[in-house]
Amino acid sequence: MYCDEEIINVYLGQPKYQDKGNCFFDCFCDMMLHITQSYRLILECENYYISIQADGIVKSEKDGDISSIEKDSECIESYYHIFEDEPEEAPIVEYEFTLFTGEKIIAINALEKGYSIQFTDFTLKVIPYKEEEKFPYFIPASYSKVLGAERLIRKCTCGGNGVLAIDNVSDYCIRCDKCHLGTGSSMCAIDVIEEWNNAVGLFQMDDYPVESFNKCCFGTIEYIAIRARYQLFDDNTLECESVIAKIDGKLFKIGSCYVGQGNYDFSFEKLSNYNPEMWPRKIVSSKTNPIRFIRKETELNQFPVLRFAIGERPLLITADNIGLTVGLSHWDCDGNWLEYENNRLLNDDLEN
Repeated sequence: MYCDEEIINVYLGQPKYQDKGNCFFDCFCDMMLHITQSYRLILECENYYISIQADGIVKSEKDGDISSIEKDSECIESYYHIFEDEPEEAPIVEYEFTLFTGEKIIAINALEKGYSIQFTDFTLKVIPYKEEEKFPYFIPASYSKVLGAERLIRKCTCGGNGVLAIDNVSDYCIRCDKCHLGTGSSMCAIDVIEEWNNAVGLFQMDDYPVESFNKCCFGTIEYIAIRARYQLFDDNTLECESVIAKIDGKLFKIGSCYVGQGNYDFSFEKLSNYNPEMWPRKIVSSKTNPIRFIRKETELNQFPVLRFAIGERPLLITADNIGLTVGLSHWDCDGNWLEYENNRLLNDDLEN
Protein backbone atom coordinates (compact mmCIF):
# COMPACT_ATOMS: atom_id res chain seq x y z
CA MET A 1 0.00 0.00 0.00
CA TYR A 2 1.35 3.40 -0.98
CA CYS A 3 -0.10 5.14 2.11
CA ASP A 4 -2.17 3.43 4.79
CA GLU A 5 -3.36 6.72 6.34
CA GLU A 6 -6.72 8.24 5.48
CA ILE A 7 -6.82 11.58 3.67
CA ILE A 8 -8.08 14.35 5.96
CA ASN A 9 -7.83 17.44 3.72
CA VAL A 10 -7.32 18.39 0.08
CA TYR A 11 -5.53 21.46 -1.32
CA LEU A 12 -4.74 23.05 -4.65
CA GLY A 13 -1.26 24.49 -5.20
CA GLN A 14 -1.18 27.11 -7.95
CA PRO A 15 1.08 29.97 -9.09
CA LYS A 16 0.36 33.36 -7.58
CA TYR A 17 1.10 35.60 -10.52
CA GLN A 18 0.71 33.70 -13.81
CA ASP A 19 -2.42 32.73 -15.67
CA LYS A 20 -1.05 30.00 -17.94
CA GLY A 21 -1.43 26.38 -16.91
CA ASN A 22 -4.22 24.82 -14.92
CA CYS A 23 -5.54 21.86 -12.99
CA PHE A 24 -8.87 20.46 -14.19
CA PHE A 25 -10.66 17.58 -12.49
CA ASP A 26 -12.95 15.72 -14.90
CA CYS A 27 -15.48 13.61 -13.02
CA PHE A 28 -18.02 13.47 -15.86
CA CYS A 29 -16.40 11.45 -18.69
CA ASP A 30 -13.93 9.56 -16.51
CA MET A 31 -12.07 10.08 -13.25
CA MET A 32 -9.20 12.17 -14.67
CA LEU A 33 -7.02 15.01 -13.41
CA HIS A 34 -5.61 17.13 -16.24
CA ILE A 35 -2.66 19.05 -14.81
CA THR A 36 0.20 21.28 -15.93
CA GLN A 37 3.65 21.66 -14.34
CA SER A 38 2.81 24.81 -12.38
CA TYR A 39 -0.11 23.20 -10.49
CA ARG A 40 -0.45 20.37 -8.00
CA LEU A 41 -3.17 18.65 -5.98
CA ILE A 42 -2.10 18.11 -2.36
CA LEU A 43 -3.60 15.42 -0.12
CA GLU A 44 -3.06 15.73 3.62
CA CYS A 45 -2.88 12.67 5.91
CA GLU A 46 -2.07 12.53 9.61
CA ASN A 47 1.69 12.26 9.04
CA TYR A 48 2.18 12.99 5.34
CA TYR A 49 1.55 15.45 2.54
CA ILE A 50 1.10 13.81 -0.85
CA SER A 51 1.55 16.01 -3.94
CA ILE A 52 -0.07 14.90 -7.18
CA GLN A 53 1.91 16.60 -9.95
CA ALA A 54 2.25 16.42 -13.72
CA ASP A 55 5.61 14.64 -13.45
CA GLY A 56 4.62 12.19 -10.69
CA ILE A 57 3.43 11.81 -7.12
CA VAL A 58 5.53 12.87 -4.11
CA LYS A 59 4.99 11.79 -0.49
CA SER A 60 6.72 13.79 2.23
CA GLU A 61 6.58 13.65 6.03
CA LYS A 62 4.73 16.50 7.70
CA ASP A 63 6.85 19.10 9.44
CA GLY A 64 4.30 21.83 10.15
CA ASP A 65 1.08 23.05 8.63
CA ILE A 66 0.38 23.25 4.90
CA SER A 67 2.32 26.51 4.53
CA SER A 68 5.51 24.59 5.34
CA ILE A 69 5.49 22.98 1.87
CA GLU A 70 4.45 26.08 -0.05
CA LYS A 71 6.91 26.87 -2.83
CA ASP A 72 8.12 30.32 -3.84
CA SER A 73 5.39 32.21 -5.72
CA GLU A 74 2.90 29.44 -4.95
CA CYS A 75 -0.49 29.81 -3.30
CA ILE A 76 -2.05 26.78 -1.58
CA GLU A 77 -5.79 26.82 -0.90
CA SER A 78 -8.05 24.23 0.72
CA TYR A 79 -11.08 22.80 -1.06
CA TYR A 80 -12.89 23.33 2.28
CA HIS A 81 -13.52 27.08 2.49
CA ILE A 82 -14.36 28.68 5.84
CA PHE A 83 -15.29 32.36 5.75
CA GLU A 84 -13.37 33.82 8.69
CA ASP A 85 -14.85 37.29 8.15
CA GLU A 86 -18.39 35.83 7.97
CA PRO A 87 -18.47 33.08 10.62
CA GLU A 88 -22.25 32.74 10.34
CA GLU A 89 -21.88 31.52 6.75
CA ALA A 90 -21.71 27.75 6.20
CA PRO A 91 -18.40 26.55 4.73
CA ILE A 92 -18.20 25.87 0.99
CA VAL A 93 -17.20 22.22 0.59
CA GLU A 94 -15.98 21.56 -2.94
CA TYR A 95 -16.40 18.16 -4.57
CA GLU A 96 -12.69 17.31 -4.36
CA PHE A 97 -12.85 17.48 -0.55
CA THR A 98 -15.98 15.29 -0.45
CA LEU A 99 -14.44 12.76 -2.82
CA PHE A 100 -10.91 12.31 -1.46
CA THR A 101 -11.32 12.64 2.31
CA GLY A 102 -11.50 9.28 4.07
CA GLU A 103 -9.75 7.49 1.18
CA LYS A 104 -6.39 5.72 1.28
CA ILE A 105 -3.92 5.38 -1.61
CA ILE A 106 -3.43 1.72 -2.51
CA ALA A 107 -1.06 1.85 -5.49
CA ILE A 108 0.42 4.00 -8.27
CA ASN A 109 0.50 2.62 -11.83
CA ALA A 110 2.16 4.00 -14.98
CA LEU A 111 0.03 4.85 -18.03
CA GLU A 112 1.06 5.53 -21.62
CA LYS A 113 0.57 9.20 -20.80
CA GLY A 114 0.69 10.03 -17.10
CA TYR A 115 -0.16 7.63 -14.30
CA SER A 116 -3.09 6.31 -12.29
CA ILE A 117 -3.70 6.40 -8.54
CA GLN A 118 -5.72 3.58 -7.03
CA PHE A 119 -7.66 4.83 -4.03
CA THR A 120 -9.76 2.67 -1.71
CA ASP A 121 -12.97 3.16 -3.73
CA PHE A 122 -11.97 4.53 -7.13
CA THR A 123 -9.05 5.05 -9.53
CA LEU A 124 -7.89 8.49 -10.69
CA LYS A 125 -5.94 9.00 -13.93
CA VAL A 126 -3.45 11.88 -13.87
CA ILE A 127 -2.87 13.32 -17.36
CA PRO A 128 0.02 15.84 -17.70
CA TYR A 129 -0.17 18.78 -20.10
CA LYS A 130 2.38 21.36 -21.14
CA GLU A 131 1.71 24.98 -20.21
CA GLU A 132 1.32 26.06 -23.84
CA GLU A 133 -1.05 23.27 -24.85
CA LYS A 134 -4.74 23.95 -25.21
CA PHE A 135 -6.40 22.71 -22.05
CA PRO A 136 -9.15 20.12 -22.61
CA TYR A 137 -12.00 21.77 -20.70
CA PHE A 138 -15.23 19.80 -20.65
CA ILE A 139 -18.56 21.57 -20.20
CA PRO A 140 -21.09 19.12 -18.77
CA ALA A 141 -24.59 19.01 -20.20
CA SER A 142 -27.60 19.47 -17.93
CA TYR A 143 -27.83 16.58 -15.47
CA SER A 144 -24.47 15.08 -16.40
CA LYS A 145 -23.67 12.25 -14.00
CA VAL A 146 -20.90 13.03 -11.52
CA LEU A 147 -18.58 10.06 -10.94
CA GLY A 148 -16.74 8.97 -7.81
CA ALA A 149 -19.15 9.42 -4.89
CA GLU A 150 -21.32 6.34 -5.46
CA ARG A 151 -20.13 4.80 -2.17
CA LEU A 152 -21.53 7.78 -0.23
CA ILE A 153 -25.07 7.61 -1.66
CA ARG A 154 -27.67 5.16 -0.32
CA LYS A 155 -30.08 3.30 -2.58
CA CYS A 156 -33.56 4.72 -3.12
CA THR A 157 -36.46 3.11 -1.27
CA CYS A 158 -37.77 1.94 -4.67
CA GLY A 159 -34.57 -0.05 -5.21
CA GLY A 160 -33.09 2.39 -7.71
CA ASN A 161 -29.73 4.13 -7.46
CA GLY A 162 -29.35 7.70 -6.31
CA VAL A 163 -27.27 9.41 -9.00
CA LEU A 164 -25.24 12.55 -8.27
CA ALA A 165 -25.48 15.01 -11.15
CA ILE A 166 -24.80 18.59 -12.18
CA ASP A 167 -28.06 20.43 -12.88
CA ASN A 168 -28.68 23.10 -15.49
CA VAL A 169 -27.04 25.85 -13.40
CA SER A 170 -23.95 23.83 -12.42
CA ASP A 171 -25.17 22.97 -8.94
CA TYR A 172 -25.33 19.44 -7.58
CA CYS A 173 -28.46 17.36 -7.16
CA ILE A 174 -29.36 13.68 -6.76
CA ARG A 175 -32.02 11.88 -8.77
CA CYS A 176 -33.13 8.26 -8.56
CA ASP A 177 -32.44 6.48 -11.87
CA LYS A 178 -35.66 4.49 -11.46
CA CYS A 179 -38.45 6.57 -9.91
CA HIS A 180 -37.01 10.11 -10.43
CA LEU A 181 -37.26 11.05 -6.76
CA GLY A 182 -34.71 13.77 -6.19
CA THR A 183 -33.20 16.47 -4.01
CA GLY A 184 -33.07 20.19 -4.50
CA SER A 185 -29.86 21.78 -5.82
CA SER A 186 -26.82 22.99 -3.90
CA MET A 187 -23.36 24.37 -4.61
CA CYS A 188 -21.95 21.62 -2.37
CA ALA A 189 -22.30 17.94 -3.32
CA ILE A 190 -22.11 16.90 0.33
CA ASP A 191 -25.29 18.92 1.09
CA VAL A 192 -27.44 17.02 -1.40
CA ILE A 193 -25.83 13.70 -0.40
CA GLU A 194 -26.87 14.33 3.21
CA GLU A 195 -30.37 15.43 2.13
CA TRP A 196 -30.74 12.25 0.06
CA ASN A 197 -29.38 9.89 2.72
CA ASN A 198 -31.59 11.46 5.40
CA ALA A 199 -34.63 11.66 3.06
CA VAL A 200 -35.02 15.40 3.72
CA GLY A 201 -37.04 17.52 1.28
CA LEU A 202 -37.16 14.96 -1.54
CA PHE A 203 -39.63 15.34 -4.40
CA GLN A 204 -40.43 13.91 -7.82
CA MET A 205 -38.42 15.46 -10.66
CA ASP A 206 -39.68 14.78 -14.17
CA ASP A 207 -38.38 16.43 -17.32
CA TYR A 208 -41.23 18.27 -18.99
CA PRO A 209 -41.54 18.82 -22.76
CA VAL A 210 -41.34 22.45 -23.82
CA GLU A 211 -44.51 22.11 -25.91
CA SER A 212 -46.48 20.84 -22.91
CA PHE A 213 -45.11 23.61 -20.70
CA ASN A 214 -46.10 26.28 -23.23
CA LYS A 215 -49.70 25.04 -23.08
CA CYS A 216 -49.68 24.94 -19.25
CA CYS A 217 -48.30 28.49 -19.08
CA PHE A 218 -51.65 29.89 -20.23
CA GLY A 219 -53.31 28.54 -17.07
CA THR A 220 -53.81 30.40 -13.80
CA ILE A 221 -50.41 31.42 -12.40
CA GLU A 222 -50.46 31.67 -8.60
CA TYR A 223 -46.84 32.72 -8.06
CA ILE A 224 -43.26 32.52 -9.30
CA ALA A 225 -40.85 31.47 -6.51
CA ILE A 226 -37.22 32.61 -6.65
CA ARG A 227 -34.24 30.34 -5.91
CA ALA A 228 -32.14 31.31 -2.87
CA ARG A 229 -28.86 33.19 -3.36
CA TYR A 230 -30.47 35.55 -5.87
CA GLN A 231 -29.02 39.01 -6.51
CA LEU A 232 -31.48 41.92 -6.64
CA PHE A 233 -30.86 45.12 -8.61
CA ASP A 234 -32.88 48.34 -8.05
CA ASP A 235 -35.86 46.36 -6.68
CA ASN A 236 -37.06 45.49 -10.20
CA THR A 237 -34.50 43.00 -11.61
CA LEU A 238 -32.72 39.97 -10.18
CA GLU A 239 -30.40 37.17 -11.19
CA CYS A 240 -31.00 33.66 -9.85
CA GLU A 241 -30.31 30.02 -10.64
CA SER A 242 -33.92 28.94 -11.21
CA VAL A 243 -37.55 29.72 -10.45
CA ILE A 244 -40.62 27.63 -9.67
CA ALA A 245 -43.94 28.62 -11.19
CA LYS A 246 -47.21 27.35 -9.69
CA ILE A 247 -49.68 27.08 -12.57
CA ASP A 248 -53.15 25.53 -12.19
CA GLY A 249 -51.97 23.89 -8.96
CA LYS A 250 -48.94 22.27 -10.65
CA LEU A 251 -45.29 23.12 -9.90
CA PHE A 252 -42.79 23.72 -12.68
CA LYS A 253 -39.08 24.38 -12.17
CA ILE A 254 -37.64 26.65 -14.86
CA GLY A 255 -33.88 26.86 -15.37
CA SER A 256 -31.27 27.73 -17.98
CA CYS A 257 -29.34 25.09 -19.91
CA TYR A 258 -26.42 25.31 -22.33
CA VAL A 259 -27.35 23.99 -25.79
CA GLY A 260 -24.01 24.52 -27.56
CA GLN A 261 -22.26 27.15 -29.69
CA GLY A 262 -22.62 29.80 -26.99
CA ASN A 263 -26.42 29.47 -26.86
CA TYR A 264 -28.76 28.86 -23.92
CA ASP A 265 -32.38 27.78 -23.61
CA PHE A 266 -34.92 27.07 -20.89
CA SER A 267 -35.22 23.73 -19.12
CA PHE A 268 -38.52 22.66 -17.55
CA GLU A 269 -39.25 20.10 -14.85
CA LYS A 270 -42.52 19.14 -13.24
CA LEU A 271 -42.20 18.82 -9.44
CA SER A 272 -44.41 17.12 -6.87
CA ASN A 273 -43.35 19.63 -4.18
CA TYR A 274 -40.34 21.71 -3.15
CA ASN A 275 -38.51 23.05 -0.11
CA PRO A 276 -39.66 26.68 0.41
CA GLU A 277 -36.40 27.47 2.20
CA MET A 278 -34.58 26.90 -1.11
CA TRP A 279 -37.00 29.20 -3.00
CA PRO A 280 -37.80 31.72 -0.23
CA ARG A 281 -39.13 34.76 -2.15
CA LYS A 282 -42.03 35.09 -4.59
CA ILE A 283 -43.63 37.20 -7.26
CA VAL A 284 -47.29 36.75 -6.31
CA SER A 285 -50.36 37.02 -8.51
CA SER A 286 -53.45 38.89 -7.24
CA LYS A 287 -56.94 39.83 -8.42
CA THR A 288 -55.82 43.35 -9.28
CA ASN A 289 -52.45 42.31 -10.73
CA PRO A 290 -52.65 38.74 -12.04
CA ILE A 291 -49.59 37.10 -13.58
CA ARG A 292 -50.23 36.07 -17.21
CA PHE A 293 -48.04 34.24 -19.71
CA ILE A 294 -47.72 36.05 -23.06
CA ARG A 295 -45.27 34.04 -25.17
CA LYS A 296 -41.76 32.65 -25.50
CA GLU A 297 -39.38 34.66 -27.68
CA THR A 298 -36.22 33.24 -29.23
CA GLU A 299 -34.22 35.28 -31.72
CA LEU A 300 -31.02 34.21 -33.45
CA ASN A 301 -27.90 35.05 -31.36
CA GLN A 302 -30.13 36.41 -28.59
CA PHE A 303 -30.92 34.98 -25.15
CA PRO A 304 -34.38 33.33 -25.10
CA VAL A 305 -37.12 35.13 -23.15
CA LEU A 306 -40.32 34.01 -21.41
CA ARG A 307 -42.60 37.03 -21.57
CA PHE A 308 -45.19 37.38 -18.79
CA ALA A 309 -47.22 40.30 -17.49
CA ILE A 310 -48.15 41.14 -13.91
CA GLY A 311 -51.21 43.31 -14.25
CA GLU A 312 -50.28 45.53 -17.21
CA ARG A 313 -46.57 45.52 -16.39
CA PRO A 314 -44.32 43.33 -18.60
CA LEU A 315 -42.41 40.67 -16.63
CA LEU A 316 -39.50 38.99 -18.44
CA ILE A 317 -37.47 35.87 -17.63
CA THR A 318 -34.28 35.41 -19.65
CA ALA A 319 -32.09 32.29 -19.85
CA ASP A 320 -28.35 33.01 -20.02
CA ASN A 321 -24.94 31.89 -18.80
CA ILE A 322 -25.68 33.17 -15.27
CA GLY A 323 -28.90 31.16 -14.95
CA LEU A 324 -32.03 33.29 -15.15
CA THR A 325 -32.54 37.04 -15.20
CA VAL A 326 -36.01 38.07 -13.96
CA GLY A 327 -37.19 41.63 -14.28
CA LEU A 328 -39.98 44.14 -14.74
CA SER A 329 -39.81 46.03 -18.00
CA HIS A 330 -40.91 49.49 -19.17
CA TRP A 331 -41.29 48.20 -22.74
CA ASP A 332 -44.60 46.64 -23.72
CA CYS A 333 -45.06 43.84 -26.25
CA ASP A 334 -45.26 46.36 -29.10
CA GLY A 335 -42.01 48.07 -28.18
CA ASN A 336 -43.61 51.13 -26.59
CA TRP A 337 -42.11 52.77 -23.49
CA LEU A 338 -44.56 53.01 -20.59
CA GLU A 339 -44.29 54.67 -17.19
CA TYR A 340 -45.16 52.60 -14.11
CA GLU A 341 -45.33 53.76 -10.51
CA ASN A 342 -44.77 50.30 -9.03
CA ASN A 343 -41.13 49.24 -9.48
CA ARG A 344 -41.16 46.40 -6.93
CA LEU A 345 -40.47 42.93 -8.36
CA LEU A 346 -40.70 40.78 -5.20
CA ASN A 347 -44.15 41.45 -3.76
CA ASP A 348 -44.74 38.54 -1.38
CA ASP A 349 -44.32 40.85 1.63
CA LEU A 350 -46.89 43.36 0.36
CA GLU A 351 -50.66 43.31 0.77
CA ASN A 352 -52.30 42.52 -2.57
